[in-house]
Amino acid sequence: MFFKKKTIQCSSCNKEIQGGDEFYLRMRYPYYEGSVRIKKFIEVEGVATCLECVKKSSS
Repeated sequence: MFFKKKTIQCSSCNKEIQGGDEFYLRMRYPYYEGSVRIKKFIEVEGVATCLECVKKSSS
């Protein structure tokens, strides 16, 4: 089976977050024990916001 890789996008402007980009992430601490695949956890549980949107909202 082949699965399409889900990309992380800014919750405000829908800009795709690329590797190496800085961004803000809002998420809850994992409630289950054991190792967590952090990239998958961010995709499922996190809400990403790019730096440009954060700067616009703080101005």
